[in-house]
Amino acid sequence: MRPIRKVIPIQLTDADKWARGKMIWQQHNCHTCHQIYGLGGYLGPDLTNVVSRPGYSEAYLKGIIQSGVKQMPGFTLSESEMDDLLYFLRALDETGSAQPSDYQHDGWGVYSIKK
Repeated sequence: MRPIRKVIPIQLTDADKWARGKMIWQQHNCHTCHQIYGLGGYLGPDLTNVVSRPGYSEAYLKGIIQSGVKQMPGFTLSESEMDDLLYFLRALDETGSAQPSDYQHDGWGVYSIKK
């Protein structure tokens, strides 16, 4: 089993940018093909730690999002939308790690069972 990532609170000033990035993720149905924290589709790769993978610079990720690859279509996003989406992915990437036994899935999401 892969470890589940821990959630670290995002600074309040960053909350809007994170929320906009998450909304773009949802509006473009990224979750249909990609996973985050092991939840989502299986057609594309898990994107939980995509920003810190070797060779995956922001320019590279922007290129993939804009032009598409294999079954993934290209997406036309404004520069601010692209920045927000990459901020969302970067925030997920910086959340640390935890053991899967510390968390439980209830159909609505994943939550900690440790007190």
